[in-house]
Amino acid sequence: MKYKPLYNHDLIKLLRSFTPKEQKRFLLYLDSDYFTTRKALLSLYKELIKFHPLYRDVNCSKESLYSVVYPDLEYNGGTMRDLLSSLNEAAVEFISVESVLRNKKNVHEKIQELAQRGLHKNSAKILREFTEEISISERIDSVYFLEKYKLQVQNINLRMTFSSQLNKKTISTITDDFKIAEEYILLFSFLEITANYSNLLVFDERFSEKRFEEINIAIKDLCNSGLYRLVKRESKYNFISQLYISMLEAFHKPGKIEQYQIYRRLIKKCSALLAGDEISLHYSKLLNCCTLGAKYSKNPDYYNIELLNLYFTFLENGHYKDSKTEFIPVTLFRAIVLHAVKMKKLPWLLRVINRFSEDIIPRERENMKRFAMAFYYYASGRNGKALETIAALNITQFIFKYDIYNLRLRIYYEERNLTAALELIHSYSQFLRNDKMMPASRKAFHRAFNKYAKRLISITEGSDKFEAGLEIKKLQSENCVYKDWLTKKFSLFAASKRKYGLTG
Repeated sequence: MKYKPLYNHDLIKLLRSFTPKEQKRFLLYLDSDYFTTRKALLSLYKELIKFHPLYRDVNCSKESLYSVVYPDLEYNGGTMRDLLSSLNEAAVEFISVESVLRNKKNVHEKIQELAQRGLHKNSAKILREFTEEISISERIDSVYFLEKYKLQVQNINLRMTFSSQLNKKTISTITDDFKIAEEYILLFSFLEITANYSNLLVFDERFSEKRFEEINIAIKDLCNSGLYRLVKRESKYNFISQLYISMLEAFHKPGKIEQYQIYRRLIKKCSALLAGDEISLHYSKLLNCCTLGAKYSKNPDYYNIELLNLYFTFLENGHYKDSKTEFIPVTLFRAIVLHAVKMKKLPWLLRVINRFSEDIIPRERENMKRFAMAFYYYASGRNGKALETIAALNITQFIFKYDIYNLRLRIYYEERNLTAALELIHSYSQFLRNDKMMPASRKAFHRAFNKYAKRLISITEGSDKFEAGLEIKKLQSENCVYKDWLTKKFSLFAASKRKYGLTG
């Protein structure tokens, strides 16, 4: 009997993320009675890691693994499910412990624990050393201010708890410390509020005049608030609040080139003082500003060209790297590919693919390289090569399936393989119907493309059921992917009909 490998199990997905060093440390973790006393977990893991990283071998099945862990027992499905669940829980606990050990900021717990035990000198020593460490590498972000606030409050608490006497000088010092702590927490709050506010603008695709007016009022209220005035007072950190205000103004006025340029200049001016994650955040915001600018500006070409330059700077300087990832996000790489094709910058796109595709997360790397090359070949007129590249994609494990469906459909149409195009529309529609993950609003974009593509094919085949000029008018008010492509194809028939009408 052929058993099913465990490669889709939640535990396996977690184990795939382990580095070689983490694999070894997890073995030590499971072998320690301090962390777990269930030795069957160690036996199971020792057998499992033989199949790393794919876990697709037929021997990587529940039944085969059970026979190794319990060689003298008959297979018990309930016991095996419990064992896998327990190992998964142990792996989650392990990565949590690893995170705590890597994170120096857990120093606050050490300080607090020592203080609660009455070990004032030990607590003060750790507090002083960590404060000095932060001051030496003073690169600013919101977390920096939160850490400074926590340290300041702990310093105040130690002073108040362990001072032998609270004289006038001590009280004055504590009062000054409170003012400093206040500034830190205000700055942290201000940065977090404004960053989240800008995120709201990026994710909300349904902008309206009313929406913008509400945001305008909110920004003015924020800038005139007591919170901002406190942040704005004489402070060496005033530059960071100015940077965030300019960011909000750039989002609030999409398409205003001057406002965008002010924000961009401030980022360059402040970069030497900002932490890596903070620089990454602001360059990401610049990309968002350009995308909105191209949509709302009277001069979209400025933003489209600016976006190309920003994309290259973003990749070249590694601004995609932050504390969460060191790889280029696939959504970013997709956006770069589609924008380069839109701008007809094919040599530029090929340079990006050759230079940066190895920096994509490994599990998506080959698919994304093929995705990019398929669009490159299509845009350069090599439809056959594009289809060959698409065929090499592992489409079942690819997150941008719909982009590929749309690309294949356009290629089939342009090659006048209309039967294949109609068959693809049918399977494409079924796939949309069965997709439980995609929101209904997004499905509507793709269904509209299918609808108009079928009408375009009908016109191409000579049917008089649809009229090209009328379809162009309908498209103007339609939310649809690749609307420009459809409009262009319909226009060829509309122009041909006008010419025939004039000469007839």
